Amino acid sequence: MRYLEKDHAQDLYRDLKKKFVNRIPPIICSIKGAGVHWCCWVKSGFKICSIECFDQFGTPEYFISFGKNSKRVATGRTSSKLDTINAVDDWIRGDELSILYKKFSFIDRCKRDIINVYKDLVAADPNLSKLVKIERCLSYNYKLWFESDDRKYNIAFDHQSQILNAAFYGNNTLLFTLKTQDRTSLAKLLKRWICDRALLSQIQTEFPWVEMENLADFYEQENLIEGKRIQSWDSLEKFYAPSRFLSMNNELANLMTELVKSMRKEGYDQYFMASQAHDILFLSSFKKNGDLSNFSLSFSGECERAQVDGKETLIQGLKVTYSVAGKTIEEFEEDQIILTPRIRHLLHQLVKHQINYSNPRLRDGGCND
Repeated sequence: MRYLEKDHAQDLYRDLKKKFVNRIPPIICSIKGAGVHWCCWVKSGFKICSIECFDQFGTPEYFISFGKNSKRVATGRTSSKLDTINAVDDWIRGDELSILYKKFSFIDRCKRDIINVYKDLVAADPNLSKLVKIERCLSYNYKLWFESDDRKYNIAFDHQSQILNAAFYGNNTLLFTLKTQDRTSLAKLLKRWICDRALLSQIQTEFPWVEMENLADFYEQENLIEGKRIQSWDSLEKFYAPSRFLSMNNELANLMTELVKSMRKEGYDQYFMASQAHDILFLSSFKKNGDLSNFSLSFSGECERAQVDGKETLIQGLKVTYSVAGKTIEEFEEDQIILTPRIRHLLHQLVKHQINYSNPRLRDGGCND
């Protein structure tokens, strides 16, 4: 099978060999790869460059790593073979990184972009300089993080659109976001959130273009745990919406949805945090400090249509597992995906151990002991 990545790498390797032939001291060029993964290497003394070759819809793209003394000091991605070869040549010949920055805008573009954003924000408010750190993300993208006590925010920069994407957090919970090119206004917003510790209602009044998340009101009311609990159940119902998952047929999705709704109707959503992994439903409880406890309930449903006595019948099954600290304490199966008396009993026993014992539907016998 022919791979375009191999063709691009071999084409680049030929040009590199021509470029560096008969150099003194000698420059070593090499190529290595298999399948879609191909890389060229250029080395001289303590300096080295690797050039990974990719294909973008028939067009070559090169990811270059510039190394010195066995350490990577810069990277860059470009579709220009000429710029790739010239940048490698300048680095191998001894040019410093600052010189390469002036000649090749693609080298460390994301890092330089985010550093420029940082300089603009700090110029607008020098107090921000004490709260910042730069984080390297996947694919050599970068983010700015500003943090003070329980509040923080991150900023990412889109080079193509020149838009800043900012996300603001309180108690490790996303509260509001915005997209903007206005760095001065963003600096004012950052100061109000981090330094002045403005209320969310004040933020929304002063900066009406920010996009508040669902949990913002709960944070303002100092009831974030309640908001997360409600959101977890709402998200669960959306997850089990028919056709949401290709691995789950619509009948199973409907049955799981009705199971979730019946739990909420009987008040169990007042005591448990809901989540899912693949198509399995999980319930957990809270500790006094708001952290999740070490127990969990899981509900794994299955159903299929089959011919029984000449009639098409829906066969159901629900596996229920109660675990503490990863150890199974109780496990049983029901032949229907519904809130059965046995499940109610188990839930009710767990509710008795909750801190916030205030739902009269459960307290006064909403399920059988």
